[in-house]
Amino acid sequence: MKLEGNLKERFLRHLTLPGFGAKSQLKLMNSSILIVGMGGLGCPVSTYLAAAGVGELGLIDHDIVSLSNLQRQVLYSERDVGLPKVFVAEARLRSLHPGLTTRVFKEALDPQNAAERISQFDLVIDATDNFNARYLVNDACVLAGKPYIYGSVFRYEGQMAIFGRPGGPCYRCIFPECPPESAIPDCSEGGVLGVLPGIIGNLQALVAIKALAGSGTEKDLILFDGLNLSMKKLQIDKDPLCRVCGDRPDIRSLSFEQNQPDNFHHLMIESRELPELMEAGKCLLLDVRTHEEREYSNVGGRHIPLKNLEKMQKEQFESGDPAATVIVVCESGQRSLKAAKKLHDWGYAAFSLKGGISALPSIRDSRPQTIIS
Repeated sequence: MKLEGNLKERFLRHLTLPGFGAKSQLKLMNSSILIVGMGGLGCPVSTYLAAAGVGELGLIDHDIVSLSNLQRQVLYSERDVGLPKVFVAEARLRSLHPGLTTRVFKEALDPQNAAERISQFDLVIDATDNFNARYLVNDACVLAGKPYIYGSVFRYEGQMAIFGRPGGPCYRCIFPECPPESAIPDCSEGGVLGVLPGIIGNLQALVAIKALAGSGTEKDLILFDGLNLSMKKLQIDKDPLCRVCGDRPDIRSLSFEQNQPDNFHHLMIESRELPELMEAGKCLLLDVRTHEEREYSNVGGRHIPLKNLEKMQKEQFESGDPAATVIVVCESGQRSLKAAKKLHDWGYAAFSLKGGISALPSIRDSRPQTIIS
């Protein structure tokens, strides 16, 4: 891609920027970035990278637009509810910058496709919203020798850093082992201030632009507190004992199992296993989402919000049949894992549906509807 014609006027403010200029702009125009997750972080990141003139953006996400997304995911509108995020985002971004090249992947990043997808791009943006995906992005980028920019948000706080540079640290250097998905509530349970992903996402975009333009020197973990309007920098160093980038790494391939503690992995069930399990015997579906989520997409079964279930005693939970297998569901699989563990401790055969109801094709492709009555 060359900097000529209308492109000169489009990027004039970059061309006249001291320390940036035409050389840096050309680097952006000839670079490619993969954005993993097109939610709260992916929307602002992709918007500003497209506007800045990045030549190619890859968008990967398996989810559809829901009404509760619109408070923070600013690429989407009410008319997009029920549509795949990647296709809506692609159209918006190309209208913002017609010269942008896009590649969309309507799928979740997983151990089977991660290496191939990441190898096709110069830099990766981690805009994911769960631990398994976050550690997968880290491990895949380190193994592929690709730098990536991490970001996360929760309630009023956010974090951001660049990892995977030669000689630099990775995410596991700070947080060596993946905690269970139940360790921290997701946005559906814990909430998030709508503007916060915009702040962290734009910081990710800024660091990405600097890294591609050759002027990035960041090596700190940024901690942002939206309540106090404060920002802290924590110096992070490479850990020689790191399992993936250390002197003697033992992670040489990609797997979700290596990220999931053994005492929780046996409580999860894949969506493909659900039909066979239900045909084999009695099965109770338990939905632990909020009343608002339930109203939007009723998946049938019994409904007990997680906060109510956590206050219950064993004798208060009536399954109808103590011998029934309980399949617990929520939106992403985090709250359901908490509930499954509690039920398991009570003596029930309980499993959390991995990936949540969005992992079920019947729900993902056509909401609202009932899958089990």
